[in-house]
Amino acid sequence: MHEGLDLFTPADVFTGRVELVAARREEALRRAFEAHPERFVRGLPRVQRPPESVAINPVEPEHQPVTADRILSARDAELAALWPPAPGPSTTPIIHLPCAPTVNRGVDTHQPIYT
Repeated sequence: MHEGLDLFTPADVFTGRVELVAARREEALRRAFEAHPERFVRGLPRVQRPPESVAINPVEPEHQPVTADRILSARDAELAALWPPAPGPSTTPIIHLPCAPTVNRGVDTHQPIYT
């Protein structure tokens, strides 16, 4: 049983058995109330139902996660909205130093250092 689900099991909620279990609990509470009304100072107890939606990390409707299905079904405009545009070419000047290791398109083209 889980307190956040009003003492229903996650399996009861997941499989849709909440109303069946709640009806059994209400019947048991009604019988107990009829047998010993002095024990129930607030009257006939009612079984609480779990909330409509329960999530550990709820996702805001406007912040849907990027999933493979969403990417594959997206159009060009939707894809552009998912990611910011790539930065343009850098305006930083490149300084070449003799005998210094350089990187050319991800491949290390290390020049030997002469002493």
